[in-house]
Amino acid sequence: MTISGWPRRIGLVTVGLASVLSAHALILYGTGDPTQNTTAPAGSLAGSGWQWQGIWGGLLGTPIAPGYFITVAHVGGGTGQMFYVNERNYVAVASYLAPDADLRIWQVADTYPSYAPRYTGSAERGKGLVFFGRGLPRGDAVVANGFFGQETKGWYWGSGAPATRWGTNTVATITDPNGNTEPNGTPLPGDLLRCTFDANAGADEGTLSVGDSGGGAFVLDGGVWKLVGLNHAVESDYRFTADGADFSAAIYDRGGLYNDTSAGWQLVPDEPVNLPAAFYTTRLTGNESWIASVLAGQVTPEKIMGVESAAAPEGPYTSDPSAQLQAASSQFVVPLAGTARFYRLSSDYAVNVKSVTRSGSNLVLHFSP
Repeated sequence: MTISGWPRRIGLVTVGLASVLSAHALILYGTGDPTQNTTAPAGSLAGSGWQWQGIWGGLLGTPIAPGYFITVAHVGGGTGQMFYVNERNYVAVASYLAPDADLRIWQVADTYPSYAPRYTGSAERGKGLVFFGRGLPRGDAVVANGFFGQETKGWYWGSGAPATRWGTNTVATITDPNGNTEPNGTPLPGDLLRCTFDANAGADEGTLSVGDSGGGAFVLDGGVWKLVGLNHAVESDYRFTADGADFSAAIYDRGGLYNDTSAGWQLVPDEPVNLPAAFYTTRLTGNESWIASVLAGQVTPEKIMGVESAAAPEGPYTSDPSAQLQAASSQFVVPLAGTARFYRLSSDYAVNVKSVTRSGSNLVLHFSP
């Protein structure tokens, strides 16, 4: 992604983490304690979205309707994969890719007991938000030449196994993927909410690292916490010299470091004030009509779980277009063909067939996580 006038290299925060020593997530300005903010926010931040964060392929997604959740498209996934939220697994049965934004909605079997309301206004600028992720913790301090000599500029990305964590920030601007500031707050597909990693903005001030993709960001609107965006990318790659080695870090003052720009690696001149790096969340408002259409069943899924049948156990199996998915009850209903047929579920991930029963002239395949 290119940000005009800002660092050119913006890291998508997608990668899952291998086996390491302890559980970490997000990077906070106020503390390097890896256990901080790994339980639900309390006080004035109670109910700010923790209860709707579910695990999807090791990253996060957010329920937005009884049988649907949303995450960023670049995290991937497949039908038959499990979405784990509020201590339950739900089977993904269909997906819907946004045409102009880094968003994907997944339909699941069964229904959630609750789900997040969505922010649909256009007044995000200046709003405080609570956001969630499962990325890396703070590592060692990044020290570079600055306006006042050797100065700490931020922290290298550390290491750790993922755990859900929350932080706070404020929406600074609304941009398109090329870094152009949106006029008059008009919501457009593909818009991003830009949040800066500021020193002394509070102990919970946070930014993203690898592994935080898809986490929800929430704003308080009319006394209700509403989903406003999904973690998309972060300004993360730097050098100490123009031809030095790259490193990834959470930086609250870019002055004295080199950024990757369209003209190559350029020194950011240090100033008496901090020059914070930023992270970006995919904005929901510009995609509200598409979201509403998906939830109303008006959009054809890009992929969907199905049923295949064959005349013999060894196949060949072909898709059975007569099979009807009843997602809320986790079953397929297949009209019997009148001849012996063998059936199996078709999905990207293996799914358990819990029972096969006959109901009148139909075969019912009930599946489960």
